Amino acid sequence: MMSMNSLVALSLLTWTIFTEVESGSLNSRINVSAGVLASSEIFDSSVNQWKATGSMATPREYHTATLLNSDKVLVIGGEGFADYMTSCEIYDPSTGQWDVIASMKTARADHAAILLGSGKVLV
Repeated sequence: MMSMNSLVALSLLTWTIFTEVESGSLNSRINVSAGVLASSEIFDSSVNQWKATGSMATPREYHTATLLNSDKVLVIGGEGFADYMTSCEIYDPSTGQWDVIASMKTARADHAAILLGSGKVLV
């Protein structure tokens, strides 16, 4: 039986999405951050387990999560408890920590982001 907080029924190997989930793929692992939360979790498909990892500095939802060439995950903008956000953070899987980086000039939520061949991210 799956609770409302579950994203995967491991016994059935099926995914059920209850809300929009932002994620970045790290080899056999998936970094998930969703809801107006600062917490994030890593799902390691090689061992079928979820593990809590470092928390973001700012709770957010409706953000993007982009896997960079460095295997770090860039989280951009989103919505906090009331407003769209300009803030950005980078997750480093080697340390399990988030770092706040330069903010965007314009607040965005429910947007798109893509990693370009140059290594830059277009929002």
